[in-house]
Parts: sequence; C-alpha cells; structure tokens
Amino acid sequence: MAHLKTSAMKTKNLVWSLLMILLSFGICSAQSNDYPFKVKISGNGAKNLIFIPGFMSSVDVWNETIGELSSTYKCYTIQFDGFAGQPAQGEPSLSNWKASLATYIQKEKIKNPIIIGHSLGGVMALDLASTYPDLMQSIVVVDALPSLSAAFNPNFKVQENLDCTDIIMQFTGLTDEQFKTMQEQTAGSMSTIPEKQKEIVNWSLKSDREASAKIFCEFNNTDLRAQLAKAKVPALIMLNSRFGQMKEGINSQYTAYANKDIQYAPSPTHFLMFDAKDWYLTQLRNFIK
Repeated sequence: MAHLKTSAMKTKNLVWSLLMILLSFGICSAQSNDYPFKVKISGNGAKNLIFIPGFMSSVDVWNETIGELSSTYKCYTIQFDGFAGQPAQGEPSLSNWKASLATYIQKEKIKNPIIIGHSLGGVMALDLASTYPDLMQSIVVVDALPSLSAAFNPNFKVQENLDCTDIIMQFTGLTDEQFKTMQEQTAGSMSTIPEKQKEIVNWSLKSDREASAKIFCEFNNTDLRAQLAKAKVPALIMLNSRFGQMKEGINSQYTAYANKDIQYAPSPTHFLMFDAKDWYLTQLRNFIK
C-alpha cells in the first residue's frame, strides 16, 4: 500500500509539474502579445544575439545562421506582425517596432545583445544603435543602407506626414496571381538558389499586404544618415557586390557612423546568408567572437 501511495503521489506531482509548465507557456504567450512581434529563443550561450529579418521575410531566414551559432550563443529571433504569416495587429509602424523592441530588451534584461538585421532589419539595427546607443554591444547590418532611397535619388528628402494611399492601393489592388508573379520576378534578383527563391516568395505571399504596404512606404521615406553620429557601438556592415560599384556613395551614407567596418560580399544578390553563406559566416563569426 505504501508503494501504491508513493506512486500515486509521484503521478500527482508529475501532472502538477506539467500543468505549471503549460501555464508558464501561456504566460509567456500573453506577455508577447504586448509587443508587435513574436520571439523565438534558442541556444543557451553566455552571449545574446538578436536577429531581425527583412521586409516580408520570416525568421526562418536565420535558421542556418542559428544552427551554426546556437551552441555558443543565446539567439532571439524577432518576427514582426504582418510578415510571413504572423497576423497583422494594430497600426504597423517602424518607429513603434523599434521602441517596442528596445522595451523588450530592457524588460527581459537581455544583457549586451548583438543585434543582427537583414535589409529592413539592418535599418532597424542602425536606428536602434543611434537611438539607444547604450542598449547593445554591437550591431551587424546585412545588406542595408541608412537611406535606400537616397542611394538612387541624390535629391531625396524625407516627407513629413507622407500619404501612403497610392502604395497601399498598389499592394492590395493586385490579384493573388498578379502579386505572386511580381514576387517571383523579384525573388530572381534576391537569390540564385531556386529553393531559396521559393521560400522568399512564400514568405511574401503569407504576409499581410496592407500592413506590408504601410511599412514599405515608411521604409522608403527613411533617412538615418545624420543620426548615425549618435551611434557608439561597433558595426559590421556586409553589402552585396553590386553596392561595391558605388562605394563613394555608400561611404557617404555611412560617414557619420564612426565605429564601422564595411565589407563587400562576393555575391551580387540580397540574401547574403544564402548566396554567400561561407563568406558571410566567416565575417559574422570573426566580428561577434
């Protein structure tokens, strides 16, 4: 009888423990609803890495990178609302996303993170470094500029209270088939790897078009060049080889960022973590170690 009582007690304790674990997961989920993004955490190293994907991209863009690093680093991946199947909630805004991510880092007490961003995520890393210069250890920018619009329009100036109606109509007015065709054409210049092209297209097809249009409009109306003077932390900037053909203009964009290292990849495509994987990982490892 004593043996049966002990077994019953163990079973009760196990059920109670599992219940508490499930409740704790529910609490974490509720907490994440306070932010315009979801967070996936992997690895348990002493150093913290925060990964931000690009426009309409999934956190899966970092899978191979995290596979290489999670044994020695703790990795946080940020999936913003409206992109790659993550439901859109509220009014999307890059400035709100930036402030919310800074709040998350502070509240979760993530010490000295290295923020790694691709494309739009790289712009956010630059914005965070110049707005919250004491929040992080360093940043890594993968194929992004402080002002993409200024790279192709020397007279570009940020417009106050920009009306995004036309861009929203362009995004939402296409049929599903038209939008897919457009994304397939774009993906061909983003990566040379067919299976990766399919992933890129699928992420965009799963994105909320209206929310994406609003972010696209804000992104193209962004100019961080002057405020980079406020950034203190070291920055590794990895750019595709096409940008290497306009180094003078690229260098002028980053002039205000004092502590930077600009490197040009052997690949001309945008997704360097795919098409220039070995080069990209070598640069990344050497910088974050």
